[in-house]
Amino acid sequence: PEGGSKGVILAEDAFDSDERRTVAFRSFVDGLLDLVLAGTAPRLYLGPDEQVTPDQIEWCVARAEKRGLPTPGAFMSSKPGNGINHKEFGVTSEGVAVYVAAALRDLS
Repeated sequence: PEGGSKGVILAEDAFDSDERRTVAFRSFVDGLLDLVLAGTAPRLYLGPDEQVTPDQIEWCVARAEKRGLPTPGAFMSSKPGNGINHKEFGVTSEGVAVYVAAALRDLS
């Protein structure tokens, strides 16, 4: 899939600790899975942004499988060891910075 929308978590004081960030993120993902599994939302394909860690990516796929999504591996892209890493290959702005740095090193 190409393009798409951005999901944003707006939670008061959610980012004052790692634990609260994790709860907000997991609650967001579970809410999306609730909608998809109930048939009230189309099949979603998530692509992580800069603030999503490899551990969170793996958790999303495992959670989708545990919740019974028929194709859990397709729920989130950029899985470590499986798929194209967005951050390493320039799909996010952080990835673009990594790509440019590597290109400049190769040119010098």
